[in-house]
Amino acid sequence: KEFMTKAKATLNFSPMVDQYLENCRVYAENFGFYQQAINSVDPHARFGIESPLWPWASRCFDWYAILQNIRLFSPYGLDGDIQTYEYARSFARPGMVLGMTYGGYTYDGFVRRQETTDLEFQRWRPWNALLRGFNCVYWYTLGATVESGVGMGMQPYPALLTACEQIADIRKGYYTLFRGTKKVYDPVAIHYSVPSNIMADYIKDFGKLPWTVHMLIRILQDYAPFSYEFVSTQQIEKGKLNNYKVLFMPLSQAVGIREANEIRKFVENGGIVIADVRPGIFDQHGKFGANRVMQDLFGIKYKEVLGREKVPIAVTGNYMGNPFNNKRMNIPVDPSVTLNGAQAALDADGVPLVVSNKVGKGTAVCLNIPFNNYQYYPTPDTLYFYLADPEYATVIGNILKAVFKAHQLDRVLRVDSPDNKWPWGLETWYAVDGQAQYVGLTKRRAAEREPDSPITVRAPRTGHVYDMFTGRYLGKKMEWQMTVAPADVQLFSILPYQVTSLAVRCPRKTVRRGGVVRGEVGVVIGDSREKPVRHVIHLEVIRPDGGAVRYLAQNLETKNGSADFSIPLALNEPSGEYTLIFTDVATRLKKTVKISLSHP
Repeated sequence: KEFMTKAKATLNFSPMVDQYLENCRVYAENFGFYQQAINSVDPHARFGIESPLWPWASRCFDWYAILQNIRLFSPYGLDGDIQTYEYARSFARPGMVLGMTYGGYTYDGFVRRQETTDLEFQRWRPWNALLRGFNCVYWYTLGATVESGVGMGMQPYPALLTACEQIADIRKGYYTLFRGTKKVYDPVAIHYSVPSNIMADYIKDFGKLPWTVHMLIRILQDYAPFSYEFVSTQQIEKGKLNNYKVLFMPLSQAVGIREANEIRKFVENGGIVIADVRPGIFDQHGKFGANRVMQDLFGIKYKEVLGREKVPIAVTGNYMGNPFNNKRMNIPVDPSVTLNGAQAALDADGVPLVVSNKVGKGTAVCLNIPFNNYQYYPTPDTLYFYLADPEYATVIGNILKAVFKAHQLDRVLRVDSPDNKWPWGLETWYAVDGQAQYVGLTKRRAAEREPDSPITVRAPRTGHVYDMFTGRYLGKKMEWQMTVAPADVQLFSILPYQVTSLAVRCPRKTVRRGGVVRGEVGVVIGDSREKPVRHVIHLEVIRPDGGAVRYLAQNLETKNGSADFSIPLALNEPSGEYTLIFTDVATRLKKTVKISLSHP
């Protein structure tokens, strides 16, 4: 108590911050020690973490450091913990087992529905995880309860059946195809700062940092849509900001000198930094004013008496010639901010808001308005699915859209709607594999009664567009119109050529039990001048009785347009006519071949 009283009086929290940082370091290194110890016995074993809850500073999670030391990670798959699985996809090393843990307990999913029959959420979750870069899901079950997937008689609930159906479909070549692609995000980074997370536990007037990060994610999903990656302090110090055009700093109150210099260099070279409140007012040890680089970068100063006030104001102004308009409401601000070379788009009772400072070729922007207007986690009607307040998020979103427009920032994958309103809950994904492009869209339901949303999608390059679920060929284009249902999943491939058919060569179509069926399958393309991209062809084997032989199913990856296949048939397989069904995952084109299995 005496220490905290003195720390708050002097704004020097370094003893506590340094202790927590050391705890984080030791905790992360312990995982590496365990992984090495286990691998000394079993080189193939994967050690990691499943379902860690609540990313508070007191739990000593440095997810960047931890993820460099483990080979398996499965965060909680409900959206209440969205920041953790966003850290996972941003920091995971190649080859990691990356999953999501969830189950029948959707806590009402998107809208209030009976959990055991909420099929929309159960369809959405595995596909959304796949497109996010995850390679597995974990179904958490407690036995015969509502939170489980089975009833008292061990009959599976519809929720579990639907989830299993989606996973089975994903395994029919979709995962194999997307596993080999490179995901392309918009050039936007979000600052991941462990010291800032710790400081938010001591300077509490703008809430805990995870709440702010969570609400920023919601704003970038639904109110000023841009895809993003997280970037850690360690990565910034190694120069990773060169990969981005924008850096968001949500409640990034504690920034070290080395990191601050890299951020300044990023801005000088043309980057845009967007902070909400108090960027870098402490150094990485928790000392107020010890890092002047950040204050100079943003062109602002702070009085030593920090505070939070709510002011009634219409946050309406002009950012570099681009207007933003909002209705009047109570907005939280930090009244301790004063200008020191920067310009403010507006002020509230003398407090500057939407402050910008040109440095070199770039600009540093401090909103002086928090991304999160709550000082706690809101618990809305749907537990574990925390949402930004629509009115407040609209205010922040409108400001950000003006900033994006002023700096000519655009999405890699363009999505437009007739009323220029982003459909709430829509997320888009773009990936490439050589000359092939892939587009994924997932939609969370916004309300029990919600109309379909017509949109126009524009890819970076022209190609032959296919609906990867229905196989419908949309033509050669880079832009197409479509309709998104209230809860939806849609996938599209954009290939450099049109695929006209599949060709299968199977020299022996009569084999004996215990024999092997061998052959080759390939894609036939309409333009012989084009080099074939990697295709994934799913092979399904159907017995004479019409049943699929699950253990003989294969996902074949083509090289130069074709792939060899080999089907080993057991000695006790029933004799008769078997059907081999080859399906190209990108186009849904099929080819069927009959073979006969006879007695030895």
